Amino acid sequence: MMTDAEILTELTGIAREIFKSDPMDKSRKQNVILARNAICYAARFRYKMTLREIGKHFGKNHATIINAVNKHDIDYKYVNNYNLYRDWE
Repeated sequence: MMTDAEILTELTGIAREIFKSDPMDKSRKQNVILARNAICYAARFRYKMTLREIGKHFGKNHATIINAVNKHDIDYKYVNNYNLYRDWE
C-alpha cells in the first residue's frame, strides 16, 4: 500500500505529463492551476486523503484545498481546453 506522500508524488508526475506544467510551481497560469486542482480532487475523492494531508504537500492550508476541489468541478464543465484532460479522470 502506498503512503499519502507517494500517492501525491505519483499524481504530481501524472499531472506534469498531461497538463505540460509543474503543479508545484507558484504560478497562477491556467495549466498550472488546472493541474493542481485535478491533483487535489483526485487525492480527496479517489484516495480519501484529508484536506490537511493534501495541503501539506502543496504548502497550502485546508481552505485553499477546498477551493481547488470545488474549482475542479467548474473547470471540468466549463473550461474549453479541459476536454483534452478528461481521460485522466
